[in-house]
Amino acid sequence: MANNAAVSTPASIVFTPLTDNVAALGGAPDASISIGALTVQPGGTGVILAGTGDPNDVLDSYYGAGILRSVDGGNTWSLIRKTANKEDSLSAEDYYFAGNGFAGFAWSTVNPQVVVAAVSQAYEATQVDANRANASYEGLNCSSDSGATWHLATITDGGGNDVQGPLDTFRSPNGNAATAVIWNPVRQLFVAAVRFHGYYQSSDGVTWTRIAAQPGYGLTPKMCPSNTGSTGSIACPIYRGTLAVNPQTGDTFAWTVDLNNQDQGLWQDQCAISGGPPPVVPM
Repeated sequence: MANNAAVSTPASIVFTPLTDNVAALGGAPDASISIGALTVQPGGTGVILAGTGDPNDVLDSYYGAGILRSVDGGNTWSLIRKTANKEDSLSAEDYYFAGNGFAGFAWSTVNPQVVVAAVSQAYEATQVDANRANASYEGLNCSSDSGATWHLATITDGGGNDVQGPLDTFRSPNGNAATAVIWNPVRQLFVAAVRFHGYYQSSDGVTWTRIAAQPGYGLTPKMCPSNTGSTGSIACPIYRGTLAVNPQTGDTFAWTVDLNNQDQGLWQDQCAISGGPPPVVPM
């Protein structure tokens, strides 16, 4: 059952493989059926997104070829290999998903067609040079048409200091890995974790800003500089961040480990919409 998107028949609880021999992957070189993230568009639209590539950063984390998309509940699939930045005149180039992994998807409840993808590193790709040179790109990507087309988002630390974006110099070697993304329906904000940078928020999925009160003692601007033209600093103690949200209260939870797999603790953002800024507290 592993490494495929599957459908359940409730009466008999039988799972049927949907992507083991999917035609959409036929023309993709070294295409992987490894699925790193899976999401169904809320509202019963029939749209399913499956991000290929395992983001777990171990030797058997097989890389993917892009996003598999279905509009008929998984009966048929198409493969989205890259962004549409160039076609939509948002930048001079498109950004490819080949050789990467997907860590998550999140849908907006303000605009139900907006979805964000967290594109991360698939470790095996770094061992076999599977990424497309100066083309494959990790980071946050946004779609405003239910995942049909995608655009690289802009991540900024404020003051004009971009982490990366479609108008910035291509980040060497392959962008900045996004390891988690969620939608907070109470705050009406996306929240994401970016390797060696910290935690970021966005109302539209297109432009992201660094959260002022970071969920960790070491996630400071000094330890986590923007590093224009490169990836983040390995001194920044976030190699992998994980996020969860309570949809009733808006409380957000963040858990982080650093490059050496040292636990940075579980933190809670206590939502206080009617009052001042909420405290971020360790648990």
